[in-house]
Amino acid sequence: GSDHEHDGIASGGGDQSLPSSDDSVTPQDTRPVVSSGCLDYGGTCFSAHSGYGHCHLDFSTNTILKVYDTRLRGAIDGRFERVEAGQLVVVQSTLSFDGFGFYRFGGMVCIVPRASCPDGLPLTPVALSECPSEDMFLKGCDLAQPGELCEATATGVCKTRTDLGNCDFSDSDMSRGVYRALPDGACLSSPNYPDAYGAREICFATLPDFTVVRVNKFATGTDGDFLTVNGKRYSGPQWLGPRSFVLHSKLSWRSEGQAGGGWELCVEDLPSCIDGLELRPVSVLDCPPGTESLPNCRSAAPGELCEGDGTCGTRTDIDNCYDSSYSYPPRRDVYKKFLGSTRTTTTSRSFTFTSTTLTTVTATYGDVVDGWWRYWGPCQVNGACLSSPNYPNAYGANEICVASLPDFSVVRVSAFTTETYKDFLTVNGKWYSGPQWLGPKSFVLQSNLSWRSDDQHGYSGWELCVELPSCSDGLELRPVSVLDCPPGTESLPNCHSAAPGELCEGDGTCGTRTDIDNCYDSSYSHPPARDVYVKSEGVVATSTTKTASTTLTTTSTVSTTTLAWKREGPWNHVGPCAVRDGCALSPAIGETVEAECSFVLPRGSTIKAAWLAG
Repeated sequence: GSDHEHDGIASGGGDQSLPSSDDSVTPQDTRPVVSSGCLDYGGTCFSAHSGYGHCHLDFSTNTILKVYDTRLRGAIDGRFERVEAGQLVVVQSTLSFDGFGFYRFGGMVCIVPRASCPDGLPLTPVALSECPSEDMFLKGCDLAQPGELCEATATGVCKTRTDLGNCDFSDSDMSRGVYRALPDGACLSSPNYPDAYGAREICFATLPDFTVVRVNKFATGTDGDFLTVNGKRYSGPQWLGPRSFVLHSKLSWRSEGQAGGGWELCVEDLPSCIDGLELRPVSVLDCPPGTESLPNCRSAAPGELCEGDGTCGTRTDIDNCYDSSYSYPPRRDVYKKFLGSTRTTTTSRSFTFTSTTLTTVTATYGDVVDGWWRYWGPCQVNGACLSSPNYPNAYGANEICVASLPDFSVVRVSAFTTETYKDFLTVNGKWYSGPQWLGPKSFVLQSNLSWRSDDQHGYSGWELCVELPSCSDGLELRPVSVLDCPPGTESLPNCHSAAPGELCEGDGTCGTRTDIDNCYDSSYSHPPARDVYVKSEGVVATSTTKTASTTLTTTSTVSTTTLAWKREGPWNHVGPCAVRDGCALSPAIGETVEAECSFVLPRGSTIKAAWLAG
């Protein structure tokens, strides 16, 4: 036809040949593609009109295209790319190019037939965002199971292409042709997928803890059709979240109307190193102590635990175990290498492993410990309360301070007035500003809080106070640290009936909370959702008083008093001794002649004797 501008193109400028029989697409190979503004050659090859024509292609699944005639310049999945004539490119969803996107106009892209194996298992090329790490071992596609990544081989029986080069590593000269064997049974999809789902449909689904999920397809209506994943709702013509993620909670689907497209989520195959042994995230029960050092997964022995660090396809967002500081929530990524013999492979490709040493420089800003609070900057502490500088008078300009509390501390907002949109108090990752506090009046502090004021003098500021509940016995209840959590299966009394020093279950009585989430429950569901407290211990203090009688005999009277333990900063103490600026002090001179004090610190604490006299 007269519109076929690529016919009879002069020599020069790249690969001039049109698709051969090997590259052309037979009707049964044609993939779903929608073109707009393109010259369409049988639904398999496309070009833009010469001059300033625009061609846009939408693909329903990853598709290999080959560029013919001249270099292609266009937007592939939203990224501007240049592809030389004769090269292959994997398109995940969209390709857009103009007539002037080819140097001499009239260039063409054609769909390359889908690879498949003799047993009928289809293979789809992965997009760049789905490529494995450079050192991750992959089977040849002849040996791949449904859902697994695999590598193109020249001698295999599956129709893979070793010249695909879709996984190109910028820090080396290596590129790999990587496919995924389309999963069978490892995917969850909307009802009737890939056809239209129905109206008023609801479904729920779960997976084992720390399972990694990949989004294969997503297109829903925008009014009332929602897929909820890890507590976030997704809706619309495209997926706006990460393409793969760790599923930490139940997912749910709800539709209002009827629409096409729908969605499909698939379980990612387990990663492996070059030894071919799969790596699985461990359950909470199998986590090592936070202080235990683990090898990286490449050097781990079969059956050994190893540290996920991004190599061998491991992830750094599994967050299944506690690290050495037992910071909350868990942030460590621990895998276990499958038992079995290591795989021996023969390959012409050489792998070069490069290790990088990171040096962390820590700056010390002279932070202050005052009672419960550890802080840096001009904020002030009064008893159990932290406040803005100069509170209750106006704070100053250009002030910054940062403060922290022991894990799982509960804080109450006593006062809050700042300049709107100018002066911010950041609590648990959220900014607060304005004439009143718009967050919860009391909350569990999960991270450092920070204060920043602008270059103008401000308002009366804010005050936050530590809260400790107690029952009718007057003994304070304190959330336990992660290290002091009981086994998830251990039954605890409620705090009202707990004895001094005993662990108890927070259930809302005696002022306890049900959102502390410091310990695992009996099912070890992640993240922790149990609320465990320890009741402060009372001790018996004995004093002897000598009283003279009229008969000049001496009578000793013994009085007994129960004293409660006090918590100030890291110190737990009882008796007339004191704590000031993070230091434990003897009673003031003249306060008492005979005294007994007891102090307790968290395990592993280091102390320095600053002054001692008999």
